[in-house]
Amino acid sequence: MRVMWCLLTYLHLNSFRTSDCSCIWIVDGGPSLPVIPDCPMPSLVLAVDRGFDHAKALNLSVDLVIGDLDSIDEVALRQSSTKPLIESLPTDKDASDLEHALRFASILQPKRIEILSGGNGRLDHLIISSLLIANSDYLDLPITAHIAASKLFTVSPGEMRTINEPLGNLVSIITIGVDLRCATKGLRWNLTDDTPVRPGSSRGLSNEIIGDASIQVSRGSAIVIVTAA
Repeated sequence: MRVMWCLLTYLHLNSFRTSDCSCIWIVDGGPSLPVIPDCPMPSLVLAVDRGFDHAKALNLSVDLVIGDLDSIDEVALRQSSTKPLIESLPTDKDASDLEHALRFASILQPKRIEILSGGNGRLDHLIISSLLIANSDYLDLPITAHIAASKLFTVSPGEMRTINEPLGNLVSIITIGVDLRCATKGLRWNLTDDTPVRPGSSRGLSNEIIGDASIQVSRGSAIVIVTAA
């Protein structure tokens, strides 16, 4: 199964070698329609299964459909005027359709990867999809996930990220792996480097932007979730 996936990936990668892949959007196939994020428009669009239907509803032209195709509108796919490439995956596999799409996107080495999801659906799918951006295989990739009304990104050890969001927006910081040590600025309750945020702790939950916000991580990794107030 892995060999077949690699072969299909190789064939489809060759189709995009001469394309502009600097900004890739991955439209997830959850039950709810995502919204168009406030960021540069994509040079390449990957649709995860039913994400093709969502992309069509958002007037996005899909370049590649990837997944086991168990929830997509197959009639609409066959009749699509854009004729996207299709990478059909088996139902029994070692990773989710979204992770396969993320693997594919990472090989193209884009400058930006934006994941679009409407949220909702099964809790286990939603949690794993949110945590994927902190997977060690993708932690250093320029990924932002837009899930319903929230925006997610990771911050690695030694990294500083500005949080360029409107005043009043909510910020939550989730520890990934070992105890997180970080320092924030511009939040109502700033975190300091001398007090760790342990995995599973609610200490980083539901903060608020009150100024020029940023986070500096000295140990561990974090997922930052920004939600419109």
